[in-house]
Amino acid sequence: MYQQPSRISVAIPVSRYGSQDRMASMYWHAKQFAIVYSAILATILSTRAFTQSVEEQAVLAPIHAMFDGMSKRDAAAIRAPTLPGGTMVLMRDGKPTQMTFEAFADRVGKPGNALIEERIHDPLVRIDNDLAVVWAPFDFLVDGKVDHCGTDLFNLVRVEEKWMIASVADTGRKDCPTQTAVSPQSMKVLGEVDPRFVSYNVEAVEVTGGRFWAPYKSAAQKAAAAGSNTHSGNQPAGLDSSLFQYRPPIDLSNSKLRKLAAALGPAYVRVSGTWRNATYFQNNDDPPLKTPPEGFNGVLTRAEWKGVVDFAKAVNAEIVASVTTSAGTRDANGVWTAVQAEPWLDYTQQIGGHIAAIEFMNEPTLLSFGGVPKDYDAASYGRDAKIFGAFLRRESPTTIYLGPGSAAKGLPLPSMPGAPRFEIVSTDDLMKATGPIFDAFSYHFYSMPSHRCLGESGADPKQVLTSEWLDRDLTVYNFYAKERDTYLPGKNLWLTETGEGSCGGDTWAAQFADSFRLLDQFGSLSQKSVKSIMYNTLASSDYGMLVEETLEPRPNYWAALLWKRTMGTRALDPGLAPAKNVRVYAQCMKDSSGGVTLMVLNMDKASETLLKLPFAGERYTLSAPDLFGQSVLLNGRELKAEPDGTVPIIQGEASKPGAMTFPPLSITFVEMPSAGNGQCVR
Repeated sequence: MYQQPSRISVAIPVSRYGSQDRMASMYWHAKQFAIVYSAILATILSTRAFTQSVEEQAVLAPIHAMFDGMSKRDAAAIRAPTLPGGTMVLMRDGKPTQMTFEAFADRVGKPGNALIEERIHDPLVRIDNDLAVVWAPFDFLVDGKVDHCGTDLFNLVRVEEKWMIASVADTGRKDCPTQTAVSPQSMKVLGEVDPRFVSYNVEAVEVTGGRFWAPYKSAAQKAAAAGSNTHSGNQPAGLDSSLFQYRPPIDLSNSKLRKLAAALGPAYVRVSGTWRNATYFQNNDDPPLKTPPEGFNGVLTRAEWKGVVDFAKAVNAEIVASVTTSAGTRDANGVWTAVQAEPWLDYTQQIGGHIAAIEFMNEPTLLSFGGVPKDYDAASYGRDAKIFGAFLRRESPTTIYLGPGSAAKGLPLPSMPGAPRFEIVSTDDLMKATGPIFDAFSYHFYSMPSHRCLGESGADPKQVLTSEWLDRDLTVYNFYAKERDTYLPGKNLWLTETGEGSCGGDTWAAQFADSFRLLDQFGSLSQKSVKSIMYNTLASSDYGMLVEETLEPRPNYWAALLWKRTMGTRALDPGLAPAKNVRVYAQCMKDSSGGVTLMVLNMDKASETLLKLPFAGERYTLSAPDLFGQSVLLNGRELKAEPDGTVPIIQGEASKPGAMTFPPLSITFVEMPSAGNGQCVR
């Protein structure tokens, strides 16, 4: 268990031993290691645990008692939880030094003035019948400053139903991580986000059914795929047909799906995507058309759209969408008309729905995917976006008009093997053509196309925790923020579609490794006041938060849920300089007046990081047995939803003021409700 609430402290006077260094040296020479559990230690080192069972607490009780006796300088209390004849050993520079418990107790029990305090953290407990071992990193402080650090190993036996310390050993070093102090009470505001900041996409093709990104296949399966280079049905033109797989319409009435989505509320649910550009709205209750009318690639029925509206109401979500822009919506001159948008919006209002925000076209920077006429350009888009804007003001005046919804800009776009080179329309040209018609500036971001589209040219999984990979979203933000400042000064930015990689995501989009990127994106963009981030997708393909066949949550679902539960809408400056493998973010605490939540991403594969926190609170640490696995632990216990979709109680571990350790490859949220930050007072 993560034992931050019971961080063991020792206070020992130094004066009788001549000097602090001499006292520290004596203490180092006061421990022994009796048995080397190499196999046990290999297991311990590979699995971080943070939650104690009742039995584990019983094992830790004599250790608490021993340290309590040390803090009181009570030799009898120090000896009481130890096995008679037991010894202590320390390893320094490859040499062991030994001492009996009796000798140690006699020395420590003498009075003195200067204080020594030992703090163990993250104790790992292993029990086999009447034998137990406790492995715990420690910091040893002299008058409040770290003198040395290392790892304690306690071997215990159960005698007459009582656990006794049989031996103790430690390692020690002077090159301890620096304890950086943070001051949550005085952190300044950097940004403000929407209460629906963490949101998600349900692609239009999921609603209607159609060909969406296929699961990853073996080389043999890909070679055997029929019609691999042909356009097939409702899928983007120009891409290899084997990249896609048919899916029936998603069941948005599924109670498990609704429970899991509701846990992320309040949120926006965006129903759009490339497929939406060419989807026909069948405005009657007849059986679904088997073939879409000319000028369209898919069919959206009333029943399917009502399913979206009902879903949004059930899960505390507001709908974000776009409209059909393909050839079937255009007059003889190729000009867009509301022939599809009007009945769709009318029906939405008729069934009690509301479109909170809308984009005209999905990703107009990639016009070749929009189903538009061959000679369609930025000027044509500007003309049509204005027509739609005027229509929207009449039809649904409270709907936020988002635009342009640009994509594939701000970073070099790698070429896709076997695919034609897509022309990317300049966002500058789009914005010059539309003028300042949008209520807010929207854009899309993916770190890069996935291996599904790029093959061997895709990203290297070894880079997913690097600064270069994580900073790509800020690079793209800066690009679009400049566009916003030029063409829509003072307007908000919305990130309406994002994920690890486009083309359905890489395999690690479904693994714990991507949760660092996701939460770093949340932290960095909240500081920039990006109002909402709409993750793609909720439950489809590799980047889905949920496994689409079983609706089991993936790591990014749990990461998003922890953010929603702990982080408020106001981003704060943590006051810490960026470190190579550690990133720290702060927000006003959710549902707390004056409280602050800290989020610490420790991406170092081997080293812990230390922060000194001035307030008590609650700690939530996410970790994983395998960085590239789908199992996630919260304070040492696996996070799993109930079969019906009920999420477990998200409960933190109490933490005391002082130094806090953040393990390697972990994500930790620390709530400090008593921080008293005036910027967070409600």
